[in-house]
Amino acid sequence: MQEMRYSDLAEINNLMLALEERAGLLQLLRGALISDRIVVRVGAENEIPELRALSMVAANYGLPARNLGTVSVIGPTRMDYATAIRSVRGAAALLSEFVEQLYE
Repeated sequence: MQEMRYSDLAEINNLMLALEERAGLLQLLRGALISDRIVVRVGAENEIPELRALSMVAANYGLPARNLGTVSVIGPTRMDYATAIRSVRGAAALLSEFVEQLYE
């Protein structure tokens, strides 16, 4: 159990490093921004070395003719992907509805 804690701390430290270097994280999220589908990157599929022990689920939101941003969940590779996908999809849909109301 204690070994798992050290592993989790290392993953959190790597995530914090990735967040501090925003350029790489923004590039990763840009892939979700241009996609019409949910983007799932698991472990080694992540382009950013600090995130290779983690997973990301992301979706874009915005107007029908223009994506404005992304919603994402970054977590351990053992996360509940079905719940993460539903959560990201739901949050993106709500944000899109909100933005559409603003621009009506």
